[in-house]
Amino acid sequence: MKRICFLPETPPGLAAYLNIPGDNQSWDEFRSFESGGAYNEIRAELVSLQHGLCGYCEIRLIRWQVQIEHVIPQSAGGAEGGAALDSANMMACCLGGTKPVYPVADPTYHRALVKFNMSCGQAKGSDVDTQFLDPRMLPALPSLFRVLTSGEIEADSTACESAGFPVVNVHRTIEILGLNVRRLVRARQSKWRNLSDVYAGDLDDRGSEAARAELALDEDGSLPPFFTTARSFFGPFSETALDEPPREWI
Repeated sequence: MKRICFLPETPPGLAAYLNIPGDNQSWDEFRSFESGGAYNEIRAELVSLQHGLCGYCEIRLIRWQVQIEHVIPQSAGGAEGGAALDSANMMACCLGGTKPVYPVADPTYHRALVKFNMSCGQAKGSDVDTQFLDPRMLPALPSLFRVLTSGEIEADSTACESAGFPVVNVHRTIEILGLNVRRLVRARQSKWRNLSDVYAGDLDDRGSEAARAELALDEDGSLPPFFTTARSFFGPFSETALDEPPREWI
């Protein structure tokens, strides 16, 4: 999980909906406003802002398989307005393992024991936990999360200490979001292995160059899926490259 940005302002469609006289606005009603156009507008803006990655697991977001996640659950702020209609409470996320949106060794694996394979917003649900870390509140540098060669993600205790974040909060966030469910671990492990095949034994000479290339935006402004895996693979080379201006990856 990496830092992402807040929407800089309320999108026009949502602003128009909120300006309708009356006090009975709701998220469900908004979703059908302008035949769904206002909802799709926010979703597209969030995907662009997040450079095409799920705000939690960093899977590539595929059109029509993207949902708007309320960081503070609707139930906490009331389904009628409140947190539900606050654009500062929204981010783009995947479907949490309920549909096959990323190629893995077994493309039907998402159907097996779905309850234990859910991640991101599906795993988080409507519970509110004070230890949960909003990815938009994370420091850009250093990364509080690191990925191991096994594909598992964990807290980087040194980074947490230097940035002033409790390690327990990072671990709790991983648990809440189900970021170590098997399908995600397998996908990150596959990414690590692919990088190892390409750069095996060659990082000392090409580390900085490779980190810049592998962590860069592509032509359509998207970041590579499982960004933090590549970031962990290149280690200090990543942090140096990501600290260079213009830092468009945030």
